[in-house]
Amino acid sequence: MITHSFFKHGSVNKEGKSKLYLRITIARKLKYYELLYVDSARWDKSKNRMKTVDETGAKINSFLNGKAKEVDNVII
Repeated sequence: MITHSFFKHGSVNKEGKSKLYLRITIARKLKYYELLYVDSARWDKSKNRMKTVDETGAKINSFLNGKAKEVDNVII
């Protein structure tokens, strides 16, 4: 079974941003791919997306949706 999700690292840099990873699980083995830095305070953990307060959050969410589609296409 193959699954994927986005994972925000807990540590925050001086700018208040955390690394965001794409986590893929294949046969119970995890693989992480570093994507970008996100504003830690604006990350919605329950939705695994940015809170869309402004255009930046919407662009990041669009990027994440694209990455999720890419993974889904590979799985299919």
